[in-house]
Amino acid sequence: MSTVRSNTRIEEEVKKNTVFDLPENLNTPRFQQVWSDFETHRKEKKSPLTPTARRLQLKKLAFWGEDRAFLAVERAVTSGYTGIFEDKKRGDAVVPPQPTLKRVDLVNA
Repeated sequence: MSTVRSNTRIEEEVKKNTVFDLPENLNTPRFQQVWSDFETHRKEKKSPLTPTARRLQLKKLAFWGEDRAFLAVERAVTSGYTGIFEDKKRGDAVVPPQPTLKRVDLVNA
């Protein structure tokens, strides 16, 4: 019975902890709107963000900058994703170059 009470208490704390600050470089009207849409989308999918997940997502997005973050969050919502990823095919992601192996490298390995 204590587990049920504990889980209920955790859920109540998560619901209360909905006030948060966007990182300074993401605190723009455009990003605020897309982030609000993402939070709504997650709730509709019955997978709301935990405070920890929100903090870490926003930290990653702040590192990417407003333009890249906006595109990634918008893509998550429009594609129905619960995670935020950059579109590597579209070119809005910075992908480090991969080393190429030559046939000689494989023979000598």
